[in-house]
Amino acid sequence: EMDMSDPVQKATVQYAYRLADYFEEQLQPTIEGDQLVFDANYGISSAPILTALLLPAVQQARSAARRVDSMNRLRNLMLAMHNHYDSYKHLPGNIYDDDGKPLLSWRVQILPFTEEYALYEQFKLDEPWDSEHNIQLVELMPEFLQSPDVDLEPGKTIYLAVSGDKMTFGKPGRVRLETIMDGTSRTIGLVESNPEAAVIWTKPDDYEVDLNDPLKALGCIRPSGFNAAFLDGSVRLISPDIDLETLLMLFMPDDGGVPMLDR
Repeated sequence: EMDMSDPVQKATVQYAYRLADYFEEQLQPTIEGDQLVFDANYGISSAPILTALLLPAVQQARSAARRVDSMNRLRNLMLAMHNHYDSYKHLPGNIYDDDGKPLLSWRVQILPFTEEYALYEQFKLDEPWDSEHNIQLVELMPEFLQSPDVDLEPGKTIYLAVSGDKMTFGKPGRVRLETIMDGTSRTIGLVESNPEAAVIWTKPDDYEVDLNDPLKALGCIRPSGFNAAFLDGSVRLISPDIDLETLLMLFMPDDGGVPMLDR
């Protein structure tokens, strides 16, 4: 009755099968008169073997817990974006100067909606992320931007917005949800990138989609795929085997495609 789509329950089933196979191998059948007798050869020496059989289940359970933790962090980031939208009627974007030069990341912009208003007030919003003043705030990166899966340099995050000329983020201008022509449930807004693509959290730098290889820098943290947050607030695990054309349509907010993923 286990749900084999759930990583923890699947690991439990696999562990039970390994135990059953091990115990079966330990049974020594003999014939005593007209009886078939099985002697179970269990002892203290079995303990390390049983522990070894359990380790894959423990590792899978820990991996599943980290994946869920990462999904929750993406979900909270998208919730902060929606709270910003409710207040200002547009999605948060990078902070620009009057000439259109990006200064600070959208991750700074959403701080007031993540119970980090005190940190937000410390930034000089008219200065770039690496100014003499703002660079000192990099080390104060909030915990919700840290990855539960990988150890990164202090101040770096793998939670990036999908950016590019044809994408939702990464260019000046205010984005309203009604302009997402493909629908918010069919458009990915945030991704969990590979460690080598991590950025300094205050820097206006994100996941620049390669139109020829939309999976580039995604999916190496776990074999089951990468986490992605859609603009409707849902978070899903994207398989590494996803069709690249489908993934590209999910990244682009108004390409006219209507791909759907199983929830």
